[in-house]
Amino acid sequence: MARGSILAVVTFAFGCYEPNLPAVPFACQSSRECPDGYYCAPNEPICIANGTVDNNFLLSESTQASEPPRPVWNSASLRFGVFWTLSSLDSSSQPGLWMTEFEKVQADVQNLGQYLVESTGQSTVGFNVLFDASYSGYVYGEALKDDDGTHLRVKSLASPTVAPLTLFEDPNSDPSAIGFSAPSLAVRPDGELDVTYTYGNPPVIYENNLYYTPIPLPDEMPPQPRYLNNSLATDALVAAPDDLTTILFWRDSTGAVFQTSSASSTQNPLSGIRNISRIAVIYGQVVLVEQQGTSSTSEWIITTLDQTPLTGIPLSEGVPDLIATDTGLAVCTFDSQNGLLYYFFSVNLNGDLLTLGAVGAPKQVKRYSTAPISSCRLAYSSEGNVLAVAWQETIPPSQTDNSPSLFRNYVQAIDLSK
Repeated sequence: MARGSILAVVTFAFGCYEPNLPAVPFACQSSRECPDGYYCAPNEPICIANGTVDNNFLLSESTQASEPPRPVWNSASLRFGVFWTLSSLDSSSQPGLWMTEFEKVQADVQNLGQYLVESTGQSTVGFNVLFDASYSGYVYGEALKDDDGTHLRVKSLASPTVAPLTLFEDPNSDPSAIGFSAPSLAVRPDGELDVTYTYGNPPVIYENNLYYTPIPLPDEMPPQPRYLNNSLATDALVAAPDDLTTILFWRDSTGAVFQTSSASSTQNPLSGIRNISRIAVIYGQVVLVEQQGTSSTSEWIITTLDQTPLTGIPLSEGVPDLIATDTGLAVCTFDSQNGLLYYFFSVNLNGDLLTLGAVGAPKQVKRYSTAPISSCRLAYSSEGNVLAVAWQETIPPSQTDNSPSLFRNYVQAIDLSK
């Protein structure tokens, strides 16, 4: 394990500030001074406008696009973990999977150690992470690509300072353009893991390429991948509402979305759906975030498993995130005006009838900059009623010095009791 700090800022000469300063944060002077109307943020040496919150934490900055950050609540250590990747194409950073941890106390986000979980020269196609009490830590799945082919692995991580343990690796490897999709992970109530993914990326896709792999509890038989017949899938998601039920959602090369079960070959087409971005399980019920409509009139909505609409999602020009909390659902989303919002729904279950109720108005995540957002993800801690919001934003290239675009990963912890 390597421990280090990743921090880079846009630098300007202190004596050359212009009257109309950019919305993008800029470097403090060496003495941590800033011009009038700005102050030097405690988390990183950048000047931000007075009145701006100071609990944004910069996880990484890169000149190459990479997988956005994903937060997760670790109920064993009572800490949030945040994972992100850095590209092998960016010579200024060490490529691989990185993470940090912090407690639910807001002040602990001020000084975070950053850990290199896995260093590779490979390109990370996609990854996902969750907490599984059966392994007393994090479980992450990643799809990788290098000169030797493509790889898909699922590993457990007890802590940032302990080497990860491989739980499963798909034996397929092909040096051609064919590769794996980002694996989707779900934890059953009994602690077993379910993993689903596809093998083959457009325009080259193998038939029967939708794979489902149950990963048993520790010390049980090793997992074996199995594919589902009659499928030609480009990406997939998995949900495990109980110990006996695993539900898969996948999209084919035409863009059609299907639903199937790991125990059945029946494939149910879901008409009118362009995309499913997230799945959550609350009170044993599966809820989905779906994109419906045409390319010009599409909207994101929350639905039940049987496609009953529950509510629409405002400011949903970007892909929203959805997670379950103790009593309901939390959502984050963003729009073209660079607003980043989070809000909550209460969930009521009357027999088989699931209904949602808005809890207060949407709240804005206060950021240092107004740079465009490309992704947001959530994690929730019931221990201290804290919400962790992680996002990726893109700093456009400079028009004056031909500097490249920058991709910044941030996390913020929000105390909901205040």
